[in-house]
Amino acid sequence: MHTNRTVELYVRGNTAMSDPLRKGFYTVLLKDVQTKNTHKNVSNIFDHTTPNRLMLLGTIYALKKLKYPCEIKLYSMAHLGLKKKKGINSDLLAEVWSLVSTGGHTLSFESNPKKVRDQLSYQSENNEEINEPATVYMGYLLATLKEPSEETMELLCSVPCERALEILLLMREHKKRINSPKNFIKRAIEEGWSVTTRA
Repeated sequence: MHTNRTVELYVRGNTAMSDPLRKGFYTVLLKDVQTKNTHKNVSNIFDHTTPNRLMLLGTIYALKKLKYPCEIKLYSMAHLGLKKKKGINSDLLAEVWSLVSTGGHTLSFESNPKKVRDQLSYQSENNEEINEPATVYMGYLLATLKEPSEETMELLCSVPCERALEILLLMREHKKRINSPKNFIKRAIEEGWSVTTRA
């Protein structure tokens, strides 16, 4: 099926290499080249995983979001073995190609760490790369002593990293019990709460 819709998909997988459970999560950014609309998602935490497996899971998540046939340009942090049909991660590879086929998509792919970093990260003043999702995730753990849900991470990552950390600081310093962290974060974003206004 012919389509003139082009989307760019940027995908990254992060794992805690020093953690025996090998916890990790993926970050994806789906960008419609024509409309410039974007959709960003940070997954919940997976145990016993690898960066490549996480990137494939992120790719599957993004493919399921597409409602029309597209020309997909996939950029990943590492080679995902998409040309292979057997071996490591063959279950996820099969699902990727099944979604591409049933959706009427075309898929080209490229390992381009710099391009992915440019889309999913920002640079600090001394040019060190800051991994936004990992920073926000750790900030949430420090503020609540609990792991964030996928919805909460998506909400926090919808604003700049500094803003997300400011909201988490507000949560940490809030005097009353917060029954719904997600609703607290949503209100903080919508109403522009800051350390000075909520002091």
